[in-house]
Amino acid sequence: MAIELKGAKAFRYRIVLSTLLGQTIRITSIREQDSNPGIRDYEVDFLKLVSEVTSGAQIDIGKDGTSILYKPGIVNGGNFQHTCNNGRSLGYYVVPLLLILPFGKGSTTITLNGITNGNDDLSIDLIRSTTIPLIQKFGIEEDMLNVKVIKRGAPPVGDGEVLINSSIIKQLNPINLTEQGLVRSIRGVAYSTKTSPQMSNRMGEASKGILSQYLQDVYITTDHWKGKEAGTSPGYGVILTASTTNGNIISTELFGEAGNVPEDIGQKVACGLLREIETGGCIDSMHQPWLFILMTLCSEDVSKLRCGDLTAQAVECLRTIKALTGVTFQAQWDEKTKTSLLSCIGIGFCNLSRKIH
Repeated sequence: MAIELKGAKAFRYRIVLSTLLGQTIRITSIREQDSNPGIRDYEVDFLKLVSEVTSGAQIDIGKDGTSILYKPGIVNGGNFQHTCNNGRSLGYYVVPLLLILPFGKGSTTITLNGITNGNDDLSIDLIRSTTIPLIQKFGIEEDMLNVKVIKRGAPPVGDGEVLINSSIIKQLNPINLTEQGLVRSIRGVAYSTKTSPQMSNRMGEASKGILSQYLQDVYITTDHWKGKEAGTSPGYGVILTASTTNGNIISTELFGEAGNVPEDIGQKVACGLLREIETGGCIDSMHQPWLFILMTLCSEDVSKLRCGDLTAQAVECLRTIKALTGVTFQAQWDEKTKTSLLSCIGIGFCNLSRKIH
């Protein structure tokens, strides 16, 4: 029996949970009223990628593209290569894989080609500096999950290359991230490809000029790529990560669009990080939905996470979680910190398909 869902929102959250839980879903009314109705090419490509790393998956897309039936397969493990649609950057594909692959029959190595950095999705740099350490807080050891940039690829052509290695796990441990702590250091990377190295220097100096007014321990490195490893298109951007005294990580990033002045990019991303810190919570807003999914999958114990303002994506994710698992999160508002403490009891999801040695 398929669970019926409507609309295009929370598409990846639905597919991730459906795949892990083995639950067939039917999604209807996908951008039905849009001038360009139906599922997008990059969403079809994401479904193809998930089906490649699983066995037995069935995907049925309606003639007009406004409905799909997805019957998930079993996560296999193995070696894979996939060229991703350039409608979205590689982060769109990588983050869901980081939640799916640890629950496979065996370890997985997958090479993805496409755009490594952009403003619509988490960049590979931010995934390495923040997303993976956050996932590791659920009991995944450091060497069990990693992502490596082989070639950078800026939009629109991309031509970047990323390598993902994932070992398998039995179960996730609950988390208790309730105290933000004070920011003790800020680290960053100002990168550029197929442009002058001065672009990286100018962005880094602009970011540091703002952040140094609030904290002494600010260090931003420059990373200039050239030749074949720089991809095809020129591009530049900045990733910033703040670490707190309680071991929490808060990040933000910005990729330079055509005509953007490097100093403006550096200043905007620095101000963005300050806003994330001011909002409060133990994680940044970009990672809220993914941690909610992980909390849901944990062993049957209470997980707690303090968040700043919930994003629209986070709210949609919570609705998806309730529809597919029945789990409801409890939210407790803290007037003093202007944050919410979200908690849930995990479903005790176990990797039953893993090979026993």
